[in-house]
Amino acid sequence: MQAVQGDREKSTAESIAISKELIDAALEHFNGIYLITPFMRYDIVVELVHYIHEKTGVEPVVTENANG
Repeated sequence: MQAVQGDREKSTAESIAISKELIDAALEHFNGIYLITPFMRYDIVVELVHYIHEKTGVEPVVTENANG
């Protein structure tokens, strides 16, 4: 992340790449993943949900947050 510091596009791409690596590792051990939207960046979560769906073939379960 330090290498792309200050460049929003590259930071987003690097964040997504790191997240996908973590998702791949988690899916080896767990049946599900809970995503939290970082800093109102819903676009990142949408991309990761699509990634998980493509990898697993399982439709995502979307729930509202505690604030409704």
